[in-house]
Amino acid sequence: MADDSPLHMIVLGNRRLLLEEFRVFADLTIVVAGEKVLANAALVACRCEEILALPKEDDKKKKTHKKHEVKLKQVPSGPVMTRILEYLYTGTLDFPKVPHVELLQVNIASRALNLSHLNYIIEKWVKENLSLENAFHLLRASHDMKETTIRSFCIQFALSRYAEFISNKDGIAIIGIDLFQEVVALFQSPPPAVDLPARPPADTFLEDFKKLYIQMPYTDATITIDNEVIRCHKAVLAAHSEVFQGILKDSDKPEVKGVSVEAFKSLLRFIYYGETDIEPLAACELIPFSRQYKMVPLQRVCENKIRVSIQANTIVPILKVAYMPETEAKPELANELKNKGIPFTIDNITEINLEPLRMHPKIVIDILTRIQKDGISGGTSGPSASPAPEPRRSQDELPAPAGIPGTPPPPARMTSTGNIRRSGSVTPSRDLPPPPGRDLPPPPSRDLPPPPSRDLPPPPSRDLPPPPPRATSGVIQVPSSDDEPSTPKGDSDGSDSKKKMGKKEEEKLKKEEEKRKKEEEKRKKAEDKKSSKK
Repeated sequence: MADDSPLHMIVLGNRRLLLEEFRVFADLTIVVAGEKVLANAALVACRCEEILALPKEDDKKKKTHKKHEVKLKQVPSGPVMTRILEYLYTGTLDFPKVPHVELLQVNIASRALNLSHLNYIIEKWVKENLSLENAFHLLRASHDMKETTIRSFCIQFALSRYAEFISNKDGIAIIGIDLFQEVVALFQSPPPAVDLPARPPADTFLEDFKKLYIQMPYTDATITIDNEVIRCHKAVLAAHSEVFQGILKDSDKPEVKGVSVEAFKSLLRFIYYGETDIEPLAACELIPFSRQYKMVPLQRVCENKIRVSIQANTIVPILKVAYMPETEAKPELANELKNKGIPFTIDNITEINLEPLRMHPKIVIDILTRIQKDGISGGTSGPSASPAPEPRRSQDELPAPAGIPGTPPPPARMTSTGNIRRSGSVTPSRDLPPPPGRDLPPPPSRDLPPPPSRDLPPPPSRDLPPPPPRATSGVIQVPSSDDEPSTPKGDSDGSDSKKKMGKKEEEKLKKEEEKRKKEEEKRKKAEDKKSSKK
């Protein structure tokens, strides 16, 4: 039995009911050989109806709870009855602590009370644990009590260790000369071997406690949650919670807060018969509740449950648990829940009701910080995460629908720049008027003048006409029209550009001529002055 299994938890809890301090929850008195043994009626009735029968349906409806008393002749003593109660409460015995004679007496009583599984586990333990230290005592006791099966196991052990057995003087003194002689005789002609049954009887421990939860016989406590009355047993609650133990000593109607009806029923199923299939939302409620009531096994089961139950409808309660101070005191659990929960929340933020987080700013800040760091799609919560939504695009940026055979292409659309868009492509418009209703300037005319011919006329000659000769007579020769530069035949009519070039050249010549005239006049005046002085 694993130490962290639900069965082990039930065994440890129910074993506490045998302690003196739990007798306050007893409601059954068993009288054996003049001794009174206190017990819990519901547990005994579900496990062994030969001691106390289950109540009838009419008795279940009665609100008053009474104590019961029964007398047993099948049990020889109070200690033996206590061992039987140990089995009824836990499904086993603490064998090393049971004296040999008492163990054989329990075995005899188990057959009388129709406890076939108890009878089986006793004989099995004896067969597997025989040794030279206990074989002599068990052989003597089984011989005296006429326990034939265990006596046969002891004889077989003695024959298998014959030399050591008959040479043990202290052991021979325990079994006596008669049993010693029998062992020697059987060594000469061994008897047929006796073994345990090939098919052991069923262990109904968990089934019986499940029946106890379903039927709830002999209840002595009522708990009201959200106006619903839940009946249960003080002994079972007290066995698994020292807090409940203290409360139920003085009250059979304890006040329970902090859990829903379904969560508390999950708690009862766990402590009655070890049911670990707890809903995630109920587990979130039970984690702080189990801390408060010191129910460590239940807390551990619920923590393991929420580790693997992150969904859109459970993530907010799970994050609340992760940020509880008691959880943050367990860094491994807190970090695991946060590292799984926050990315999942970001990836599925449109599917999660975040309203309950208004009162939890620390959680909100951590979510926003992760978004700021990784972006809205920065989480890595696995395949259940929703893909990030695509950014909205304008109508002009939307792709055209795929063509369908036999259907006409989509109509052309005019963009604001005068372009035509069809099937997702954009081509510049040529010679189209602006769309109606828009006061836009018309597009510039495409009728541009042809480019100028590359056959340009040669530039005008830079060989200016020589200055007129210096005439001593003071007459200035003006070039005749014959001396003017000739115009090429092909340009007689001329274009605008050639006319402009001719005018500029003519003006230039005139200015040079006027300049020469002025210089000539100055020169003439200077000569006249010289001649007058002479």
